[in-house]
Amino acid sequence: MVRISSRLKEVIMEKIPDITSDILDKLRKLNINSVYQLAVQSPSELALGISDVLDVELAAKLIGNARRILTENEVLSREFSTADDLLVRRNNISRYKTGSSN
Repeated sequence: MVRISSRLKEVIMEKIPDITSDILDKLRKLNINSVYQLAVQSPSELALGISDVLDVELAAKLIGNARRILTENEVLSREFSTADDLLVRRNNISRYKTGSSN
């Protein structure tokens, strides 16, 4: 846990490609103060929160860049998935009947 938290401190928001100082100010007003907090956001919710400087497409790009940076620094695993992705995968799992009546 100490290794991960020290790696997280090394990654600063200003290193995210395509991020401007105006966007950084708006993110901080939404209490998004770290790359990790940005990486776990939903693009539509983020764009809704700061619609005057972000659209959904740019929000998705910034979130993707944040996730890529965290993956490169080994903070996130390469298999990072959103809850929606996991729900889709879970619903596609094959079910086998055992013959039990329960």
